[in-house]
Amino acid sequence: MARSINRKCLACAALSADEAQQLHGAEGDGCWDAERCKKRRSHYRHRSDRNAKRVVQRRVQDSTDDLIRFSIDVPAIATVVLIIYSEQPERFRDDTPIHAISSELWVGTQKQAEIEPIVCLGMRGDKVTALFPQILEAFTQQFVKTHNEVRPFYKFAAKIHRHIRDCPIASPFQSDAQL
Repeated sequence: MARSINRKCLACAALSADEAQQLHGAEGDGCWDAERCKKRRSHYRHRSDRNAKRVVQRRVQDSTDDLIRFSIDVPAIATVVLIIYSEQPERFRDDTPIHAISSELWVGTQKQAEIEPIVCLGMRGDKVTALFPQILEAFTQQFVKTHNEVRPFYKFAAKIHRHIRDCPIASPFQSDAQL
């Protein structure tokens, strides 16, 4: 059985070391023992935190012991991802100039193919948007029989915005020092 809490030591732990020595030292009630009190005060100060950690660890341990994990086989799905290279990928808006676009074919978690980046400098937004169906059609023609169960790719699964410094095509507006 656990030892009971000493209320006097618990109250003493809340005091500073100087106050505790003054209150419980030779001038006070005389219960201060330099070797024992330092450890005991530390124990009482950190007791609630340690107990809380133990409770959490015990709950996690108990929940994982009873938990049965299993997996199911899910067929890998082929998806096409659009990659947009621009100067401000984190604040991309419709009027943000696009440096280049690219696309990747992913089957499950594996990248299977990618289209080389297409430079979009000087293109209007409608011209860039007109490239999207062409990219999807190119992936459909190349991979429809092997990766997509004879179904064409109709849309991009995701649009990823990257900075132009990550683009393999150098920007004419960046100096060599920035590259």
